[in-house]
Parts: sequence; structure tokens; C-alpha cells
Amino acid sequence: MNGTGKRQALGRWLGPITLVATLVTASASAGASPVSVHSPSVLARIRASVARTERAGTAHFVTKVSASPLSRPGSVQHLTTVGDIQFSRPNVSLVTSVASPSSTPSLKTAQIYLGKALYIRYLNPEGAPSSHWSHGVSGHFYPYLGAVEPAALVHAQGPVKTVGINVIDGHPATEYAVAVPAITDSLAVPGSKTQYIEVRPFILDVWLNRSGVIVCTSATQIATGNGSIVSGRTVITLSGFGEPVHISAPVVSS
Repeated sequence: MNGTGKRQALGRWLGPITLVATLVTASASAGASPVSVHSPSVLARIRASVARTERAGTAHFVTKVSASPLSRPGSVQHLTTVGDIQFSRPNVSLVTSVASPSSTPSLKTAQIYLGKALYIRYLNPEGAPSSHWSHGVSGHFYPYLGAVEPAALVHAQGPVKTVGINVIDGHPATEYAVAVPAITDSLAVPGSKTQYIEVRPFILDVWLNRSGVIVCTSATQIATGNGSIVSGRTVITLSGFGEPVHISAPVVSS
């Protein structure tokens, strides 16, 4: 996988808010076994799906993640993100809730991405602001496709399998299983030694609607880094394509 996919994986597994790394399969998705191996036309459809999705201009999304260290399988963190996206930069506005055995009530944050510019503030359990906005720069664009960055599908090499027809958000969608190779990279952490991250090969399930637009992705990943092994599942659902979305920089306190 190229560098963008590597950076996304690092942000997904090590970021302070997105340290949990996997999604719950969409409840409307019917289980099925792959029924056909990929052909050039299927691979081309997967590669073209990103451009077809971004052509809509905007969308709403819901991301659900659950993850736990393999050494402590009962210590599961759950992350739920609800937001809007403008695909052009991309610009993203979202609210994330993180729940774990050690955090009661759950931690909530509001985040705005304008390209790689990141604004963040904490919210109380009811969703009201509990801090001022702070501003920084993210090392990656927001991974709106969940477990991979868009480039991973644009440059996908396969193999790809057609799984079947499911129902996502009340509409039929074709499910494809896309093989994603292993990812290895390093992450420089201020005041600490460089951390090396390895994500094992995994299968990304992608659902496309009749227009070839991505409406859902799902993946289970296992990552090794900083002496621990984490297993996680990520599911993201996209809807409301083309609906009005307004995202702008908030006022940052000095």
C-alpha cells in the first residue's frame, strides 16, 4: 500500500481520539460467502468508486469502532462518530464518543478538519462544550472510508471478490471483499523513541449502490506497535449524498 494508506493506519491506531480501530458490521447487511473472484471489470468498478462517491460533493456519515488489546480481550473500547463531509478538500465536521471500561461517562469531542487543519474541543456527556476550541495540524486527511484512505481503493490491486446483494440504509447495495496488503511504518513521537507499527493483511468489505457510490465499508484489523497487539473492527456508513453541508473554521481562543 502507498504512503497515504500507511499514514491513515497510524492515525487510526495511535491518534489520541482514534486509537480504537474497527467497525461493527452494518446491521442491515445480510451475511453471505464470496461467490465470484474478481475480474478486471470488478476491480475497475472498485477503483472508480472513490471518484463516483466524491462527485456527490457532500455526505453524512456514521463510524462505529471497537478495539481491544489481544492480551486483555475484555477491555474493549467503543467509538462512535457522527458527522458531515465536503469531499473537495476534504472538510469534515464530527462528534466522537469514546466509551471504555475505565471511562464513565464516555469521553466526547467535537472535531473539524479543513483539509489537514484540525480543530478540537471537549464536550460534556450531554454534548455541550466543556472546553475552548484548540487548533493544530493533522498528519493525514480524515479517513472518511474507515479502515483505509481513498487512495487504497483508487490504486487497489486486488484480489476482489463479489459477495452479493445486501441492504444498506434501506437500499440495495453490492458487497465486494477487497484484499488489502500488510502495512509497516514508523511514527516519531515527541519525547519518546520512534514507534513502529505493523498492520497485518486484512479484507475490506465495500458496499456500492447501483451508481457505484460507496455507501459502507467494514474491516477487521490486527495491529502491532509499542509492544502490544490490538484487534479492532471499523464500520462506516455514508448517506445523504449531495445534501447541504456547511463547515468552517471555529473561533480559537488565544
